[in-house]
Amino acid sequence: IIIHPPWWQQWWAYLLYVVTFLGAIGIIFQARLRALRRVDQVRQDERERFRKKTARDFHDEAGNRITKMSLLTEVVKRQTSDHQAVQPLLMQLEHSIQELRMGMRDFIWVLDPKHDNLYDALLRIKVFGQDLFEHSATQFVFPELPDSWQRIPLNSPTRRHLLLIAKEALHNCLKHAAATEVAVALRLKSGGLEISICDNGKGWPVNKQTTSGSGLGNMQERARQMNASLQIESAPGAGACLKLHLRIPQMED
Repeated sequence: IIIHPPWWQQWWAYLLYVVTFLGAIGIIFQARLRALRRVDQVRQDERERFRKKTARDFHDEAGNRITKMSLLTEVVKRQTSDHQAVQPLLMQLEHSIQELRMGMRDFIWVLDPKHDNLYDALLRIKVFGQDLFEHSATQFVFPELPDSWQRIPLNSPTRRHLLLIAKEALHNCLKHAAATEVAVALRLKSGGLEISICDNGKGWPVNKQTTSGSGLGNMQERARQMNASLQIESAPGAGACLKLHLRIPQMED
């Protein structure tokens, strides 16, 4: 006498049970993952709205006050034109206000999420360099930027560190290099971008003493925080060159 087990005890039934169980786990996991993604997207959208609102409010509030300070300084300069001892102080005050205005513009630029891409970050450096060397004897050279780089994301902290490193390097070229040309070069390298800022000035011997200074030390620290590598090459009479290798997964050789 052979008694066959019922269908729900057949081998294929057990296989069906296992497949159904694993499928249910997969569906629950995917639903949980989609929920987490929606939460992350909501948080990101909220952060972007906050950054836009902060940038707009700061621009309206601080910008108006700085403009008023500048106008008042100009009025005082005209009214005290006969007081020669006061004029240098007013000139320093005016210069400080201009530096404050430029710093505020950079701060607002970093806050605005619409600039979170590689193209706008490099364009900001280009505009800064052109303004910095406009009335000097140094020629500033910057290459054309590919439009496709607008689609390469770059977060706000990285943009901020990149801008401050470039500003420090360009200021050093203007103040100390005695160069006739400062050139920026961009080259794809090892899954990222190498940004070079080179001058044909007098240069200096690079050693531990020179690289441990406040400005150069700050640049090294900013490069570390943005997961980049910074190298400075220089020699007396041979100019100087700063090379920053920024790792960007979206870029390939």
